Amino acid sequence: MKFIRYEQADKTQIGILNQAGTDILPLSGLLPHRSYATMQELIENITGDELAQLKTALHTGAACPSVPAAQVKILPPIDKPIHDILCVGVNYRDHQKEASEALNDFKAAPRAVYFAKRAIRILGDGGEIQSRPDLDDQLDYEVELAVIIGRRGKDIPKEEAENYIFGYSVFNDISSLHKRSEERRVG
Repeated sequence: MKFIRYEQADKTQIGILNQAGTDILPLSGLLPHRSYATMQELIENITGDELAQLKTALHTGAACPSVPAAQVKILPPIDKPIHDILCVGVNYRDHQKEASEALNDFKAAPRAVYFAKRAIRILGDGGEIQSRPDLDDQLDYEVELAVIIGRRGKDIPKEEAENYIFGYSVFNDISSLHKRSEERRVG
């Protein structure tokens, strides 16, 4: 099931994408007794019964008006993360090779390397990335798999990890490489 956040007539809504990927089934029509204002609220509060109801509606062809996906603005699933984004660095062989070719003194870590990125907001499909050409040599990007954690947990056994995942998304990680310039004197 693919949850989608979209804007229609200046109103932000949440829905699920139909099997063909052409139409959106608004949650307001599928779960009329509930109102989820944000994807974060949905992730934190949706019940197992509601998820089952949505899956059934998706597979049987829900009796609620759908919205053509081509006629709405698709928004990022979550526009303002409540926490830093946790990342795993140099996490596949080709990336290790690329890093070792670019950095003479690079040595792959024996274990996974985790780091955090602060995100004030996340752009959606077609969103404009603001850059500072006067400060940046270039913007670098990598396509990432985003894992959306749906439950709090600590010291979770490996075999139970999937029970804490709400879903997955595609994520572009944009990094800035700064220019190195001579020291400027004011005066």
